Amino acid sequence: MMGYGDAVGGKASVSSIGRSLLRFAWVPNAEISVAAARDVLARSTVLAADAPYAVLIDFRGIRYVSLDAHRAFATETGAVAAAFLGSGPMDRVLAARAEQALHPTRFFTSEPRAIGWLRRYCP
Repeated sequence: MMGYGDAVGGKASVSSIGRSLLRFAWVPNAEISVAAARDVLARSTVLAADAPYAVLIDFRGIRYVSLDAHRAFATETGAVAAAFLGSGPMDRVLAARAEQALHPTRFFTSEPRAIGWLRRYCP
């Protein structure tokens, strides 16, 4: 895994896990604000070199996602698909708003399955 480093003052990270495939990860109990979402998205654009990308968003342990943060993720034009990785029903609820995104989205509890699904969308 090629890391890109910390975002949101160390509360998140953005990394490359394959060609045109990125991963967003958050510290446990993170609360994702619109500013945090925009920071992660800005870093992803740089890491992807302004090219389209698919993204695995690790939602395990997230406490809260603001409505504006969901909107920022859902309207990201650089993303061609997003897989939300969670560990249970609460993570699924937090990721549910993503279904309104401009790009295909899906919730997974298995990282290998999520990555397999995303690879179909990688440019």
